[in-house]
Amino acid sequence: MSQSRIHISQAMADDTITRYLNDYRCPDCLLDWQDEWDCACNDRCPACHKEIVPLHSEDIAL
Repeated sequence: MSQSRIHISQAMADDTITRYLNDYRCPDCLLDWQDEWDCACNDRCPACHKEIVPLHSEDIAL
């Protein structure tokens, strides 16, 4: 019976989707925004399209 519980727990862990809420600020436009990604990746400023590194990334696993 305990093997079934372990198996179910592993299946539930495999279904967890890792997502990150990334905070950005464009140094040129001074525009702040957030975007959700599957990694802590760069984004493009919605105003000037400059590539921006995230200021902060928070794991918001679903």
